[in-house]
Amino acid sequence: MIGNMINTKNYIWCAAAIDFEGTIGLYHHKNKKNRLGYTWQPAIKLGNTNKDLLREFARITKGFFREKETKDKRANNKPYWQIILSPNCQRVILPHIFPYLISKKEQALLLQEALDILGKRKPYDKPSFRLAEIAETLKFLNHKGNVKED
Repeated sequence: MIGNMINTKNYIWCAAAIDFEGTIGLYHHKNKKNRLGYTWQPAIKLGNTNKDLLREFARITKGFFREKETKDKRANNKPYWQIILSPNCQRVILPHIFPYLISKKEQALLLQEALDILGKRKPYDKPSFRLAEIAETLKFLNHKGNVKED
């Protein structure tokens, strides 16, 4: 029972971190080794200037932690780090954090659908137009809060 409570707290904490600081997306990358010339990369990313926060997220999710150069050119910029969850890690963690997500619940549903499609695909399958639709919808949802009002 206590182990379940600890896991639940961890999942709530991870969901809050993703809601506030994370990005859920599906990206299209050129890949000359793939016969289609591209691959799809599902992503849950969390970036922050607090390395300890990201280390804790990595510990809970078993994600990959890497330092990333900041693109912020302001004089007061701080070092910036990022964690990226692998698709297999995403498949494991999404069902656990989904009930606790608030602002990124729709993105999580779409990413889960994309992960399901990608998990069932064979290398010789035709391109999935649904993956392109999901990627565009995620792009819109991730930017809708950044729209400037006239």
